[in-house]
Amino acid sequence: MTRRVFLSQAAAACGIGFAAGTEHLIFVSMEGGPSHTDLFDFQAGPWTPDWMDPVRGFSPGFPRGLMPALAGHLNEIRLVRGLRAASRDHRVALSAHPACDVSLRADRASFIDACAEARGLAAWHRSIRIDFGSWDHHGNLYENLRPMCAAFDRGIARLIEGLKRDRRDVRVVAMGEFGRTPGPLNQNRGRDHHPVHAALTWSAERGELRRLGFISISRAGDGGPLSLKKSRLAIQEFYRSRWLIHLDRRCHTPVRLE
Repeated sequence: MTRRVFLSQAAAACGIGFAAGTEHLIFVSMEGGPSHTDLFDFQAGPWTPDWMDPVRGFSPGFPRGLMPALAGHLNEIRLVRGLRAASRDHRVALSAHPACDVSLRADRASFIDACAEARGLAAWHRSIRIDFGSWDHHGNLYENLRPMCAAFDRGIARLIEGLKRDRRDVRVVAMGEFGRTPGPLNQNRGRDHHPVHAALTWSAERGELRRLGFISISRAGDGGPLSLKKSRLAIQEFYRSRWLIHLDRRCHTPVRLE
């Protein structure tokens, strides 16, 4: 554990920082575009390895074999499906992700420490972004997903558990810049860029967990829920939706739209 991670964790444990009731954001940018149909919008098929071990009764499923720690938090997380990226180009699509007060960069070896550091920084800063790559799996998808998801699973699960102990108003969002082609794998046993994707979110407000699951999103003024099975939600609309704190252009002044 680095000195910076230790000091960040100590600040969180001591309750130092913003006053209670202020909502904060930890945004995990999964750079490269993870395969949403193998993660947050799980869609099994003949191509799905048995070791993915999908959770039953949590429609359409959750890949417990890839993310066993997070499978233990399914009553606490939202999996948001039907997001639509502005582009299939990495640079253009990533530019839609929010800039935040503090930015961290992590790889597989450092992601768990980055999550611990972000937890501590949330005591001082309203928005923290972790850039975590690489998820650009055009080939050998499942061989590449296993080590990436092992780090992601442990890091996010520990972050959630730590934030629950801190009893702060913090929201965690993890997503890529776009998704990957659904259905059978390509000739290289991977998936290519696809505009539709999904996100994982978790939040605790005033120390009280929200019970979550798969959700539909309401758009202001439309008078009702937007069915994610029939429609696609632009990423800018997701940022403005009632399920995520509103972010201004620089992500410095979150305002809860509830």
